[in-house]
Amino acid sequence: MVDVHQSHGALRRDGRDAAEPADVPASTGANLDVPVLVNEPRLLTEHDISWLNYICKKRYSNRYDSSTTENWFRNIVLKSPMTFHATRTPDAFQITMLSVMPWLPAEPEAIVLFVCADDGKLYQAVKLMRDSIEFARKRRCTVWRLSSDTDIELVALAKRLGVTEISPRYSLRF
Repeated sequence: MVDVHQSHGALRRDGRDAAEPADVPASTGANLDVPVLVNEPRLLTEHDISWLNYICKKRYSNRYDSSTTENWFRNIVLKSPMTFHATRTPDAFQITMLSVMPWLPAEPEAIVLFVCADDGKLYQAVKLMRDSIEFARKRRCTVWRLSSDTDIELVALAKRLGVTEISPRYSLRF
């Protein structure tokens, strides 16, 4: 059995310090002593591969190649933390890649290659995109791009994130 201790600085719904005795009245709010859970994005790991495959098969159906994606994720993304930033929430994930043009080495770009959310959980993708934007700022990127191939229209999401330029790339589809 593993004993897990709660941190002394745990957030409380009633504003009480976790180290404070229970018989002392709370300073604000109701007399509830329930921990507040903050659902922040966390880094993807190898333990998330089966979940990643499940959600991708659900969203991309027959277009999704699970073995190739798993190999890419395991051997490229996870082994290149200076190039890739892969995060998740309980029902969504994103993978951002840093890119540097050889002729513009001082102007790195952050490109969201893959964003995927479970049904009805697109709001979690917004939190992940904000995390990706913060990652791009920390890496001093000059541009943040959302170029994930998805069937869902992302214009409203992009505008909510403060995107000022919506510019599709030119492409030929075969």
